[in-house]
Amino acid sequence: MVKYKLSKYNFFEKQDDNTVVGINLINKNVFGLESRKYELLTQHADSLDELKDINENLFNALRKLGIIINEDIDEMKQLLLEHRKFIYSKNIYRLTIIPTLDCNFNCWYCYEEHVKGVMSGKKQKAILKHVNQYIAEQNLSFLQLDWFGGEPLLYFDEVVFPLSKKLKKTCLNHNIHFSNSITTNGSLMDESMIKKMKLIDLNSFQITFDGSENLHNKVKNNNDARNEYKITLNNIFKLCDFLDNPDILVRINYTAENLENIKEIIHDIPNDYKKKIRVSFQQVWQTLQSQKNIEISSVENEFINSGVFVEKPYLYPMPYKCYADLLGQAVITQDGKVFKCTARDFAKQEPDGYLQEDGNIEWVMPYYLRLSKTTIENDRCCKCKYLPACWGPCSQKVIETSDKNFDSICNSRGIEATIRNILSDFYKNKIITIG
Repeated sequence: MVKYKLSKYNFFEKQDDNTVVGINLINKNVFGLESRKYELLTQHADSLDELKDINENLFNALRKLGIIINEDIDEMKQLLLEHRKFIYSKNIYRLTIIPTLDCNFNCWYCYEEHVKGVMSGKKQKAILKHVNQYIAEQNLSFLQLDWFGGEPLLYFDEVVFPLSKKLKKTCLNHNIHFSNSITTNGSLMDESMIKKMKLIDLNSFQITFDGSENLHNKVKNNNDARNEYKITLNNIFKLCDFLDNPDILVRINYTAENLENIKEIIHDIPNDYKKKIRVSFQQVWQTLQSQKNIEISSVENEFINSGVFVEKPYLYPMPYKCYADLLGQAVITQDGKVFKCTARDFAKQEPDGYLQEDGNIEWVMPYYLRLSKTTIENDRCCKCKYLPACWGPCSQKVIETSDKNFDSICNSRGIEATIRNILSDFYKNKIITIG
């Protein structure tokens, strides 16, 4: 006879006298439940067979949602197996290329040192050899190419376009899926460049704004009469017009000083384009300590009400925290240094490896420390009730932090706040009770 138990990873939050909203953190399905039915569930937590006899519809619905599971299921073991399968897989390779550390702007919050120079033809050939070796050695099915900097579009014709074209052709010849994306300030694009982007499948963009027109232009610290805000905004419109199904994420950096003015951006985006972009609000990291309690939700709601899709904090859909945790991932700089993390001062910090002329990467110790065990393979994470929503701390921080300071890199409180916000938003917008 099959016996049942409650999942270890259920989370419930009472919203009013009649409604409880719940989620199973493995399946990540949010649902509403009448308070009396929630009480029925808790009363029979240790006798779920009786619950089935009392209210079979409720029992079956909760089983489907993963709230109730078979007693013989070891959830932690399954999570760890799934986690390790993704972390150590080489079927997908995410390759980030930095053609230059130089930039045409000097934003006050940028953590990178803007070193002059560009990736040489010799380094580009080494990258091609590297990808071909990876394909030969692994059962690669997907190459995800990312461009980062500095400002990568400073050298679009010299590096981004020709190298993308060759890598796309390599993937086509080996029947490997190819994607191409870029993080850029968006100021250097023109119609000619955008048409070339189409040829190399470069259709995914993260473009940053630093507030409304005046504030954005002030942060960009330009010495000429160019209105960088309008130039970048118009370039986004061109991407929407010229590219097929572009994926455009507009990152809006906010502080306490620019928060109110951000709303002005809404009026500068025609309705037809609002449907083609996503917006993500990110607090400038240097202000996180001094401006902890900035309330962004009212600004987000104004964007949403205007027809713009706003990305909000979410639970990780994949069984790992960050691309840098993956074995099949590398960041290669203009001078052939190799990192795992992009949140680095590439000019000053020691790399995880070096790209050789023959295409091999000579890895050094930080890389092996990172991958000797995954971020969740510790007692704290394995026992944590938020594990399927968090997947452990940043692997870069694990290397840099001693075991005694684990609290400083644990994100359980942040994850709990995110879960509560998700349940609250569900309650406000889409109440559906079950059972």
